[in-house]
Amino acid sequence: MIIQSGRLYLDVSLTSTLANKKCHSRLGYHDPATFDLYSCAWCYDFLFSVNGKTLSASIHEPYLRETDQTIADYYLVPDITDNGNFSRICSTLTNDECKRWHACCMNAHDCCGRQLSAPPVTNGTCARTWDGWGCWDDTPPSTSVYLSCPAYISFSIPTIQAEKTCVSDGTWQIRDGQPWTNYQPCLNFHVS
Repeated sequence: MIIQSGRLYLDVSLTSTLANKKCHSRLGYHDPATFDLYSCAWCYDFLFSVNGKTLSASIHEPYLRETDQTIADYYLVPDITDNGNFSRICSTLTNDECKRWHACCMNAHDCCGRQLSAPPVTNGTCARTWDGWGCWDDTPPSTSVYLSCPAYISFSIPTIQAEKTCVSDGTWQIRDGQPWTNYQPCLNFHVS
């Protein structure tokens, strides 16, 4: 991996059987290695953005950017298989938060594998996707599907289920311009 002038260039070698296969997330389709990096960056962002952490994800590049303005152009590659980067990213988190971030990254990685091993997408269905917290399979139109709440979400109740809806035109339900998943039932958090 090379970071040059604020741009990240990945030297990724894929086997010929995976060369044309892509995994899907809210950011589009990516080869498995790039998908893993984007997913880990967004796991960090989705899990900890409200906690005032100093790293943030980019929709344009698969890295975490230092948001502390005293450091210019500081990027971390969210590769959990690279002990150096993993340790640097976890140094911004508590031990429990690091474990939760790692679990989210592993779930995303497993989701990519599941996507690649599934048969081709059937036209007219909502396509399999990683939404940042959960893995959703191909779903017929006008159908709601459910997923156990991930334990790595703050205040999560894993015995409850999140809901994602495939609307009648074969696309995932949109809210605020983005495909939406209802994780509200997962959260055991009340503000008084």
